[in-house]
Parts: sequence; structure tokens; C-alpha cells
Amino acid sequence: MSHVSTYGQVPLLPAYSPDGLAEMSLVALSLGIEVAFVAAHHIVRVSIVMIAAVPVFTLLDRRK
Repeated sequence: MSHVSTYGQVPLLPAYSPDGLAEMSLVALSLGIEVAFVAAHHIVRVSIVMIAAVPVFTLLDRRK
């Protein structure tokens, strides 16, 4: 199995794709990408979306 660089474009695709953590970890494993890299970025992305949701929906609610 070939090693893919952690800093290339290929590892960023499953790290930031909007699918489940388990599925993207399996894709990363099959592509030879570090699963921890994909999992960490996926968790950070989901956390940012959840934290940003409250202010965004508050602003949208005020516009009504």
C-alpha cells in the first residue's frame, strides 16, 4: 500500500466531506491516509458547525 502525504489534497477530501466519521475513517484507511488526521479534522469541522449554528440562527431569527 502506498503512503499518501498528510499535507496533500487527497487527505483533505475525506477530512472535510459531509459524511459520517466512521465512513470517512474507512475511506481514509482504504486510501492509505492517516485515519487520525481525517478523524481530527472531521471532529473539528463538526464542532465548528455546531458552535456557529447558534449565532447564525439567532441572526436569521432577528431578520424576521
